[in-house]
Amino acid sequence: RIVTKFGKSKSLTDEEITEIQKISKLSAEEINERHKQFLGLHPSGKMTKEEFIHMFNLLNFNFDVNDQVACEKAFATFDKNRSGTIEFDEFLVAMLFLRPSTVESNVDLLFQWLF
Repeated sequence: RIVTKFGKSKSLTDEEITEIQKISKLSAEEINERHKQFLGLHPSGKMTKEEFIHMFNLLNFNFDVNDQVACEKAFATFDKNRSGTIEFDEFLVAMLFLRPSTVESNVDLLFQWLF
C-alpha cells in the first residue's frame, strides 16, 4: 500500500517507484516522466479540488462538472490521505482507474491501492 509524501519531494524514491509499479504496471521511466509532468503543472506537488475537476473536464471523462455531488465524491475517492489536495500517487491512480479498461481490472487496481 502506498503511504508516502509525494507532494514533499521533487523526485521519487526507489521505494515509491516500486510501490507505484505494483499497482500501475508502468516502468520506472514512465513513472518518473509522469511525475515530472505533474510537477511541471503543479510545482507544489499538490492539485487542488478545482484543478482536479477541471482536468477531468478537459480529458473528457464524461464527468459532469456541474454535478457538485459527483465532483465531491470523485475528489474524495482519490484524495486517499484526506489532505484536501491530490498528490502524485493519488493523481496517477485516478488516471489509471478512469482509462478505458475492464471493471475487473479497475476493482483489482482499487484493492491494490487501498489495502
